[in-house]
Parts: sequence; C-alpha cells; structure tokens
Amino acid sequence: MIKKFVENLEKTIASSSVVLSSSIQKHFGPNVKTAYVKGQIIFMNSSILEIAICVTEFNNTLSIDKHRLHYMDNHGQMLFRYDNVPRIIMSYLRILTINTHRKKQFKQQCLP
Repeated sequence: MIKKFVENLEKTIASSSVVLSSSIQKHFGPNVKTAYVKGQIIFMNSSILEIAICVTEFNNTLSIDKHRLHYMDNHGQMLFRYDNVPRIIMSYLRILTINTHRKKQFKQQCLP
C-alpha cells in the first residue's frame, strides 16, 4: 500500500505539465509499513517546492504522520511553508540553532 502511494506521488509529479524537473528520494522501513519521502520539485517558473513526508500503514490505512512543504520563489525566498511540527519543538530547535551558532562565533573569536 505504501509503495503504491509513493508510485502515485512520483507519477503525479512526472506527468504534471508545470513541473520542469524533480528529484525524489524514498526510504522504506524494513517491513515496508513506513516510508520517508523527500525531494525537490522545480516548476516552469523556476519556483521550488521542497517536500518531506513520513507515511505509516496500519490496518490497511495510510497515515501521513509528519509533513513539510516549503515553497520558494526563483530567488530562494520562502513564499510559504506548511508543516505539522508542534510549535514548542520548533521554538526549541530555533533556540538550539541560535545557541549552536553563538558557540561557533564564540570559538572563532577565541582563536588567535
């Protein structure tokens, strides 16, 4: 069921008249009951959609557990982003990233 979902996703992207190119990677769990699909779609106007989807199959039903859709213009500026990562986690990751960046700056300042 998951393989069929991924195949349909790839066929839909490949057959779209507005898609210039795409690069999709897929990783299946050992029992093929889970999949992680990520990639990039470039449209005719040079805009880019980055995707990441975690899919699980349970009792003959597919569930998209996590998703991220990041759409950018032809200059790489974000136009919109959809995801289902809880905001508390996003805030924590943002703080962690900022702190990591500051540590690097501090280390660079300490070097002769």
